[in-house]
Amino acid sequence: MSLINFLRKKETVFKGPTKKIIINEDKKYKTIKFNEVVQTRISKNSIFSGEYWDLFPPLCYAFEKPNILMIGLGGGAILKEIESLFKNINIDIAEINPDVIRIYKQFFQDKTSKSISNIYNKDGFDFVKEKNSVYDIIILDAYDIDKIPEKFLSEDFVIKSHRALKDNGVLAINCIDTMRYDGTENIFLRHLNNFFDVYSLGSGFITANKIIICFKEKSSSSEILQKINDSLLKNKETRFLLNAYLNVVREDNK
Repeated sequence: MSLINFLRKKETVFKGPTKKIIINEDKKYKTIKFNEVVQTRISKNSIFSGEYWDLFPPLCYAFEKPNILMIGLGGGAILKEIESLFKNINIDIAEINPDVIRIYKQFFQDKTSKSISNIYNKDGFDFVKEKNSVYDIIILDAYDIDKIPEKFLSEDFVIKSHRALKDNGVLAINCIDTMRYDGTENIFLRHLNNFFDVYSLGSGFITANKIIICFKEKSSSSEILQKINDSLLKNKETRFLLNAYLNVVREDNK
């Protein structure tokens, strides 16, 4: 194979009503971009890709048979990792953009394995409002290019998520680093602290993104974290994430 062919990437471009979606593929990764912003990068050779979304799957260790809601699909990186590591689970995914669902199924979905997920073309904000004590884990990773839509930062969404979780449930959120500089993160943390015991996996461990973890029952947060840490230590595939979970930071009211 020539050097030119080795370096060449396959690129497919989709133009929707508001976004240009680009899928790049090379020997190592499949990547999806919205308006030139990377949303997902999936490794072809590993379960993990060395990005912030690697930090979500260990939450599943805390539950015997986790029932999970993911708000935001992207290229399905979190879904791929969870399905590769855990079998006794159920996953609902709320994705508002039908183009994203179509692209995921065409380019990113593993056709060789039976998926254990249910993908709904629905607004995650409306979807979570319909639920009551259903989920063990809710993962919010929904972005409009490079910002979380304002409705997901509202107290109303926090209340609805709290209601949708089971008694010992966990809400986990991907917060981009720019939220620290424009004041959005502090306001959001105040809403979260009114209803949850709030921690974060330190910014900069894998990327600049901060993963906020919110425990519905404050009395169970230490027990859940210990269970996750014990499981990470026992499993060589996920052991590299142990340091992040050992160094969680409490996010008190600002």
